[in-house]
Amino acid sequence: MTNLNSLPIEIQEEVRNTLRAYDKCDVWFEYGKYHVMCGACLRAYYAPDHRFVATFTKNDIYTEKEQIENYINEFHCYPANYKGKKDWQMIHKMQDGREIDYETGIVRDWQGRINEEGNFELTHQIEYKV
Repeated sequence: MTNLNSLPIEIQEEVRNTLRAYDKCDVWFEYGKYHVMCGACLRAYYAPDHRFVATFTKNDIYTEKEQIENYINEFHCYPANYKGKKDWQMIHKMQDGREIDYETGIVRDWQGRINEEGNFELTHQIEYKV
C-alpha cells in the first residue's frame, strides 16, 4: 500500500480534506497527474499511464476524536458517537456564521475542537476558496 506521505503535498491535503466528510477515497494517477476520488466508474478508454495508487480511509488518517471534530465542523451537527455536552446554540452559530462571497469564491466558516472536558467548542474562523 502506498504511504500517504509519499504522495505530493497537495494530494496529501486533498485526501485529508476529502476524508473530513467521507469514509474513504481512492487516489489514481492518469495523464501525468494524481486524482482523488470518492467513487469509480468504468470508461471505454484509459490514459496510457492510468493506474490505481491507493485507497485511504478516515480511520487511516484521523483518530476517533478527530473524526468527531471533522463531522461537527463539516456538517454542523453532532454524530451519534459524540459523548460531550450538546450546545445547539453553538451549532446554530456555526450554521448562521457561514459567509460566502460569490464574487471571489471565498467562504468564511467557524471551526472548533473538543476540549479537555470532552465538549466541542468553537475556536476560530477559517477562510477557503471554492
